[in-house]
Amino acid sequence: MGATLSGCAGQGGSSFQQGAGSNAAPVSDPIDDEIARVEAREKALSPAYLQRRRQAIAEMLENNPGFGAALRVPLTGPLIAGPKVMRVRTWTSLISSTITVRTVYCVKALLDSPLELYALGSAYVEVEPGDQGTERLHGGVFRGNFGTDRGPLACYKAAYAPFPELEQVRAQKRQALGKTS
Repeated sequence: MGATLSGCAGQGGSSFQQGAGSNAAPVSDPIDDEIARVEAREKALSPAYLQRRRQAIAEMLENNPGFGAALRVPLTGPLIAGPKVMRVRTWTSLISSTITVRTVYCVKALLDSPLELYALGSAYVEVEPGDQGTERLHGGVFRGNFGTDRGPLACYKAAYAPFPELEQVRAQKRQALGKTS
């Protein structure tokens, strides 16, 4: 993705100088164009559609072992950040990769159980567009304690907001199992 420019800045000035008479138009990055297109598509989505997407994320994480799905422990203060449009690098081999543009959500919650060694669950969820307007959600869960949160780098400094959908889905599953708060 990046390029390394090396040179020596000494008495001769900059090691790279663009010609003063250059009339070359700035080259547009196709990934930047794709980011703008996806951001426009995300802004055009209805609030009801975004609510269904949030509900689908909550149900996906509810069934994930990283969020305490096996014990169905209560969740404290689940938070969500997103949608955020960003570049995602997928490694196809050890030396080559592809860059795609994805909509990303970040989720975190505290698992309220003395049995949980790593009480903080963090998730990174990608929205992958499919055929005929469908979407596929996939991502990963990270576990850590407060102060040692090993959350995904893409979620660093994300603007989190309350995520009541995850709390509601967990409460329904706990109630179906006969567990109380």
